[in-house]
Amino acid sequence: MYNLMNYFGKMKLSRDDYQTDYSLKGYIFHSFENTVHLLTLWSDRRIFSQALEDSEDSLISSDLFGVIESVSAKYAVCMLALDANYIAMFGANCNEEGAVLLIYNTQFKVTQSKQSFKLFTNGARLWCYENNLLLPVGQNLAVVPFYLETEQLAALIGSHKIVNDEVDADIAIVQEFEVGSWDKKMKLRDVSIPGSLKFKIEEAVKKGLPESIITEELLSSIVNDQDLESLMLYLNTFLDIPEKLIAKILKFLINANKKIFPNQSRSMSKLFPSDLQPLSRTELIDKILCKPFSDILLIPHLRSELALADVITLLRYICFLCSEEGHLLPGLNVVKSQAALIEWCLAVVDANYQKLLFSKDDCVTDVVNEIDNMVAEHLVPVEDFKFLLTILNYYKAKRMNSNSVCINNVKYSIEQVCFY
Repeated sequence: MYNLMNYFGKMKLSRDDYQTDYSLKGYIFHSFENTVHLLTLWSDRRIFSQALEDSEDSLISSDLFGVIESVSAKYAVCMLALDANYIAMFGANCNEEGAVLLIYNTQFKVTQSKQSFKLFTNGARLWCYENNLLLPVGQNLAVVPFYLETEQLAALIGSHKIVNDEVDADIAIVQEFEVGSWDKKMKLRDVSIPGSLKFKIEEAVKKGLPESIITEELLSSIVNDQDLESLMLYLNTFLDIPEKLIAKILKFLINANKKIFPNQSRSMSKLFPSDLQPLSRTELIDKILCKPFSDILLIPHLRSELALADVITLLRYICFLCSEEGHLLPGLNVVKSQAALIEWCLAVVDANYQKLLFSKDDCVTDVVNEIDNMVAEHLVPVEDFKFLLTILNYYKAKRMNSNSVCINNVKYSIEQVCFY
């Protein structure tokens, strides 16, 4: 007989604090760092994390994970895992006036976004279907769409502070700080910065400005001066570039005169867009395509900055990179390079959908056909994997049925869904 008792264990949920009047208000099984963790929310708004591993020692101790301030802990809180870095919580508002739905970032331990509701019913549930959260509000079922962005810590720094623009002209604000060196043996990159820009960068770093603000102040002047050498230096040095500048740099590189580029070597491929010659132009474009971005922030700037001709040229170059004659983006492997190109293709098409739809240019039809052929070519291995997945699931189910004591032949199930 196949014994399943060895695979189950139980533990008592309790707090190790001196006070014992804490009660459990919510819990969730959350998978991150290749381990399943039990997150428990208590009546003092504290979340504790307990790793669920094979060893018995993992069931003994739990660590403080975070503190939630936006939700009242007097009532039960419904918790739901969205992915490895986000969880959703629905409960009473902290001022006990209505309800609140929030998305909590488990990586940086901050509340990413929240939505308030006028009504709250104790014991309400929460579901997730694709990119939508479903929750009962009174006698209605609310559907809240959400989008999980790529985490960028630089965008969160200082976001909780209140900016005071009304500064007295007679008052000079002096900021003093000391730069600490924890590892004197650390080797830094030797980056040769032009003297005209070195002073500006040092002043910005002394003020404690993040990379996004530094690049926004300095890259604009570089693009206006058509300084390609400094532009390449900045793209190699800074990682966090604002989406507004990404769109402006793309527009500049696509429309710049080919004579300003130092290397005039040309690509001999027939699929290579002739408007992007020479190759030194596309080397800078490749640097831009590697940068992380948020499509929600990038799409409005792509729509306003790029003309229809620029969109066609950029889409043709993306199709060329995805073809057999193309190349990988610098610093990325095959999987990450293809993923970045697909994200860029989606962002460019979404931003200029109306331009492409109402245009009668034959070039638009040609580039759309190229994208369609590229997608069809990439879907061929996906269909093969679907067929392989079906075979693997069949053998997996057959093996599980052979090991189980009772084989259930029911191919459907009926479940009662309760809102409260």
